[in-house]
Amino acid sequence: MILCELNPHVLQEIERRSVLEGSRTFKVYDSCDIALETLEDDLLRRLPLAASEETAKSALIEITGDQDIAERFLTIMDRELVPKGTLLLKEGEKSGDVFIIDQGSLSVYIKDKDGKDIRVLKQKSGAIVGEIASYSGKGRTANVVADSETVVYRFAENRIRDVQESEPVLAAIWHKGMASALAKKLQRTNQILGDQSL
Repeated sequence: MILCELNPHVLQEIERRSVLEGSRTFKVYDSCDIALETLEDDLLRRLPLAASEETAKSALIEITGDQDIAERFLTIMDRELVPKGTLLLKEGEKSGDVFIIDQGSLSVYIKDKDGKDIRVLKQKSGAIVGEIASYSGKGRTANVVADSETVVYRFAENRIRDVQESEPVLAAIWHKGMASALAKKLQRTNQILGDQSL
């Protein structure tokens, strides 16, 4: 049985009665998000390994439709190692840099009305991060933290501008790919909000 987001008084009473002590039947998690992620990871570990895991390159091939163009983008972008616990993007920060996760994972946090961090999304390899601020021209919409040692490819804002000036066709491919990626995120968000309103 999974218990998550328990009222502190209820948890204290359960602990006082030693219900959880040595139990393999009950598992307690601080949040339902972490409980679901833990169970999902456990189920995935039991499955045969996938033929290939997503990478920055596979993500770029998907959004550009061309392996050579994807490889060209990788030569333009900076490959960076982000240590576990590093704040990669800070809410409100003005930056147009876009990141693609090659290996590892990042978590996206927003603050609730009381200022408490709430994890709203876990991004794994192949995910694109930071494109909303890049296109809106406004500050970052959330904090993004490395869950583990993570390898990302950074397409710096100034490099994006350079490509627009020197290789307009390549820039157009990038912008079309980002528009497609943003549309997919919006569809997922709408689906989640629709499911929650039922």
